[in-house]
Amino acid sequence: LEKEKEIIGFYMSAHPLDSYRNQTKRFALQSFDAILENLKKKNPVQEPVVVGYGLLKSIKVITTKKGDKMAFATLEDTRSEAEIVIFPRLYKKVAEWLDNYQVFVVKGGLDLTSFNKCKIKANSLVPLELFYQEWQDISFARLQLPINFGESKLAEINSSIKAGKVPLELVFHENGKQIRLRTRKRIGVNQEYIEAIEQQGINITLGI
Repeated sequence: LEKEKEIIGFYMSAHPLDSYRNQTKRFALQSFDAILENLKKKNPVQEPVVVGYGLLKSIKVITTKKGDKMAFATLEDTRSEAEIVIFPRLYKKVAEWLDNYQVFVVKGGLDLTSFNKCKIKANSLVPLELFYQEWQDISFARLQLPINFGESKLAEINSSIKAGKVPLELVFHENGKQIRLRTRKRIGVNQEYIEAIEQQGINITLGI
């Protein structure tokens, strides 16, 4: 795939991120070009916090006047690129990851002065493979229940839940309407639990 990109300027057979779709669909992330378009449309006064993910294409490490290291990275999703500014405090945490992983989830402030290229000042930067161990801010886990679910399905879901810190939401249909219910439960989220839920025909979305 890299040879294709080098020779003809784009990926033809597939994109390197295609194999990560099952994981990233749970996050409902926007592409970097969509994030930039929203900036142009809304023209906010304060930097909005945005989340995206992409393949690490390049990284430039510099030393600040105080002698601390920071970095500028380029992440590429399936449609566009973003420049990621990694300040010294975060760089100390992620430097080793940047050497050993290729696909990252990033969260940070969107630079309001950059209208031609998506530029994110990172607060969090975690390899996708380490997401469930290292990501600190999952705001909800939303389960999309099948249309024909019943009490037995709810009991099955309830029995599989492990207590944790993530608020649980349920989305279901009743009398032809879609209803979203925020429960009192807080659950633990990891790769194994999510895959077990999905094997029951239930889609899960994580708020990050």
